[in-house]
Amino acid sequence: MSELGRVAVTFYIDDDLRRRAKAVYRNTCADERDASWSDMIAKALTTEVHRRERLYNRGRAFEGDAQRLTPGRPIG
Repeated sequence: MSELGRVAVTFYIDDDLRRRAKAVYRNTCADERDASWSDMIAKALTTEVHRRERLYNRGRAFEGDAQRLTPGRPIG
């Protein structure tokens, strides 16, 4: 965890994915022991971060920083 602890994050996703994810949370949070909606989202994001670190960085964590990401769609 960072020096700041938990921080708020804002991002956009397709509405269908949001609805499905909320349904998944409501129907599985007790069995999965999710402390909150944020906890489930953090677990999902952690899984993808670890997958990409394994694939692109030999399993090592990429160096993070507090710099903002460029808004908008990626070029390319």
